[in-house]
Order: sequence, then C-alpha cells, then structure tokens
Amino acid sequence: MIKKLQTTVKTIAMVLFVIIAFGSCSTTKYVPEGQYLLNKTKIEIDSCKNLSGSSFKSYLRQKENSEVFGFWKLELQLYSLSGRDSSKWINRIIRRMGEEPEIYDDDLTVQSVRQLEKALENKGYYEGTVDTTIKIKKRRVSLTYKLIPRTPYTIQFYGIDIPHDTLRLATTRRTGIKQGMLFDSDQLNTERE
Repeated sequence: MIKKLQTTVKTIAMVLFVIIAFGSCSTTKYVPEGQYLLNKTKIEIDSCKNLSGSSFKSYLRQKENSEVFGFWKLELQLYSLSGRDSSKWINRIIRRMGEEPEIYDDDLTVQSVRQLEKALENKGYYEGTVDTTIKIKKRRVSLTYKLIPRTPYTIQFYGIDIPHDTLRLATTRRTGIKQGMLFDSDQLNTERE
C-alpha cells in the first residue's frame, strides 16, 4: 500500500515538474527584438449565416503555431526549451522536435486580406470587405480578420447552350445550379467541368 502511494506521489510530482518546466518557457525567446510572435489568428463574419469562418482559414497567408488540445503550443514550447548554442546536439534535437515561432509579418496580413476579399467575391459577395484588428501584448500579436460580406449576388437566369441534342438533355437533368441561388464561382466551375 505504501509503495503504491509512493509511486502515485512520484508520478504526480513528475507531471507537475513537466507542466512547470513547459509553462516557464518563454515562447518569445527566439522572437527577434522589435518583432512579434503571431499568437492567434481569428476570422469573424459580420451578420451572415451563409458563411463560416473556418471555410476561409485556407486563404490566410500566415497562421499561428500549432496547438495541442486547442490552447497549448507544445511544439513552440519545445523549441523554446532548446539553448541558443546550435552546435550542441541536444539543442538541435529539441529544435527538430519543436516548431519555430511564427513571426508576425505586415505584408502577409495584406496578402491575406486580398485573398479573403477574392474568396468573398467567389462566393458572390462582390461588395464585401475585410477589416483587420491587431492587438499587441507582451511581444505577441492577436490578429482578427472581420469579413463584412454585404448583399450577395444571386443567379437570375441559368441556361446551358450546347448545340448537340443528346449532350444537352443529359446535362440539363443533372444541373445543381438553380435560379435564385447565391452566386458561387466554385460551384459554377464544378458545373462547367
């Protein structure tokens, strides 16, 4: 009974040591002076139920470091555990296991805004805009892209002009494009193919 209790206490102590060791690592250790760690990117959509922020994540040119359990940047903390001397084998191994810090870049933010605006256009929101909010705290940047879609364009008329009768009949039966649908260039391209 006492051995089991000792083993449990040792296990708890080891887990607490690991948590404290990882928690004490500064994730900005390898962020150069005058620059910032991209800590969080978020996409918000202003008053539109047809769009979801997650469907636009692929258009971002810069994303934060990966997370475990949705909040713990384990790989970044591993990288930060390494020493500055890259000639030591242990530092090289720890860096390979970890992930370099993602440094915030203004130019990539501008490119992301352009890509998000084009994505809105592809979904039929031609007058849509994208605003960015940047919050800096302790050498970390939290970046929010707010998509403002405005009024979408819809399909007023859709017709297929194929001169060959057999192909025209086969094509019109399987069309997924209907009058009154939201204009979506991705869906139109799929239909064309």
